[in-house]
Amino acid sequence: MPGNGGVAVKALLGIGVVASAIVLTLAGWLSLYPGRTDPKSMSYVLWKHELYKLDVPDAAAAMIGDPHREALVLGKSQKELERRFGHLLSLSEVPPRLKGCYHEYGEEPGTEVRFIAESDWMVVFSKDRAAKLVLLKSC
Repeated sequence: MPGNGGVAVKALLGIGVVASAIVLTLAGWLSLYPGRTDPKSMSYVLWKHELYKLDVPDAAAAMIGDPHREALVLGKSQKELERRFGHLLSLSEVPPRLKGCYHEYGEEPGTEVRFIAESDWMVVFSKDRAAKLVLLKSC
């Protein structure tokens, strides 16, 4: 059967081209966004889709520049957030600076707050669900 070898060669060539394009795309992505705290970095994007384990401080830092950060938090229970971020700190567990920020932010009746690691992110819970994500960096 004379023509089958040419089809196999073309198929292998096509696979090689596709594989090369994927490798070049990934290499380009890694070189453009090398930092783990960049919201466009491969590690953060994979972490958002639960495909990579990123350190919580790195994830919290990357969230600052992520325009879709609320989707990671809002509407979720404390238990769901603890699966993603680990132990959420209560007001009594955070450093004095964050306590001061909380008091400056103001208490809302019927809400409870938790903090993501020792980051500047405060999660306001209402009726056992995250209702607000607040960055306390400017206080």
